[in-house]
Amino acid sequence: MPEVLLFGEDYGHEAVVKAVIERVADDLGMNICAKVRSSRGGYGTMQAELATFVRDLVRQPAGRPDLLVLATDANCVGRRKREEQLLPILEPLTGLLPTVMAIPDPHIERWLLIDSHALKAVLGRGCSAPVTKCQRGLYKDLLAKAISATGVRPLIGGIEHAEEIVNAMDIPRLRLAEESFGRLIGDLERELRKLQD
Repeated sequence: MPEVLLFGEDYGHEAVVKAVIERVADDLGMNICAKVRSSRGGYGTMQAELATFVRDLVRQPAGRPDLLVLATDANCVGRRKREEQLLPILEPLTGLLPTVMAIPDPHIERWLLIDSHALKAVLGRGCSAPVTKCQRGLYKDLLAKAISATGVRPLIGGIEHAEEIVNAMDIPRLRLAEESFGRLIGDLERELRKLQD
């Protein structure tokens, strides 16, 4: 069974991106083992911990997963700029381990808000699709408010409903509607299909 390892910036990335990985694998009819390693403390800390993690993966080939998924927010610098910042850290893995980047633009919580029908299917009430704005904490607040509006108290900002929301999403529609989400879906499908062969 292929092992997919997710290295995320924080718990939000763990919850959402792991659910997306498992959903894409399931849609492809694949059984995978998804594992998580995450940083805490923001993007700067994540970069330093990622560099150490990559060094360890290069040194210990026996413990390498079949696919690495790196998840971090674009944080208003844009997906392309964020990729450019991370590629030098990932460069030692070139040819050793396929890697996919999950870079929500601008923040991970927005991905949980882009399918009102999924939110309604899970919690009984949808929400307005958020516009793309770069404002610190905006999507965390919008997600918590959207969850609260359903009559459910968001225990950890609503991110605790990530798996159910992702499983209810209309993936084909969203991959066209949200560029950063669509990119992740396409990259995951491509790399997971290679593991099927």
